[in-house]
Amino acid sequence: MSIPFALWTLVGTLFADTLLGTLYPPEYVGNTLVVFLLLLRNLVESASAPVTYALQTAGQARHTSLALLFGVAFALVLAPVLVYQFGIVGAGVAMLLSALSISALKWYWMMRVEVSSAT
Repeated sequence: MSIPFALWTLVGTLFADTLLGTLYPPEYVGNTLVVFLLLLRNLVESASAPVTYALQTAGQARHTSLALLFGVAFALVLAPVLVYQFGIVGAGVAMLLSALSISALKWYWMMRVEVSSAT
């Protein structure tokens, strides 16, 4: 699943100005870095999706919820600071860092899950 997102990240970054110019008003053209950051965020989220399913299957759905709650809180604290400093690029960075923190927490909890085998 991550390979299509990786390709979309590459294509989306290479043709970001064209895509932005086609879909949005002219003032959005030139924000290639923001497009790249948001596409990279989607790549991170898609790479961690199997961990989400594994946690839920192992009966640890609360860990997924806690990771999401932490990521939202992290973004709400970090985004205003970064937006103030860097504008719209700061928002993209905050969203990427939030996704990375969510993924890291899910991976951490997945490594700690003890799955008992039914024998």
